[in-house]
Amino acid sequence: MPELWIDIDMRKEYALLTFMLTASSILFYESFNIAEKSRWQSFDSATYPRVLILLIAIFALGAFIESLMKNNRSNEMIKKISARINRREQALVYLKTASIFIYFSIYALALPQLGYIISTGGFMLVSQATLLGVNTIKKLIMLTSVSVIFSLFIYFVFRYGLKIWLP
Repeated sequence: MPELWIDIDMRKEYALLTFMLTASSILFYESFNIAEKSRWQSFDSATYPRVLILLIAIFALGAFIESLMKNNRSNEMIKKISARINRREQALVYLKTASIFIYFSIYALALPQLGYIISTGGFMLVSQATLLGVNTIKKLIMLTSVSVIFSLFIYFVFRYGLKIWLP
């Protein structure tokens, strides 16, 4: 029975990665329909989306190749991991996933009132703390600094590099 579970799991993984590669290809093709750059823009409006789409495609392709290589290896490691997962851990994963969706909803509502930097930094901090857990001061400082640096970096890329205003 575990062999069947592994086969179904691998098929799901292949299907997801194939979908991601196909969607990336379609989105990249469609990005050429985005309006041309105006005289006040440094880059074309489609530059940033194309970069993100290419990154998604590259990571999906890498994951697909890794998945193929992993499938050829022994399935003992997968059996050991699946044996350790119990119902309580699965419920905790579902709870964390649901909480991330709730945090995102709050983030979307807070974005116009608080602005991009504060909202995004707060959302990232709370999401990372939920997923990774905060059990030491060092980890809290690291999560806070990553959230602040990432928020500021993206803000400055949009504001000054792409000349797109964020709230």
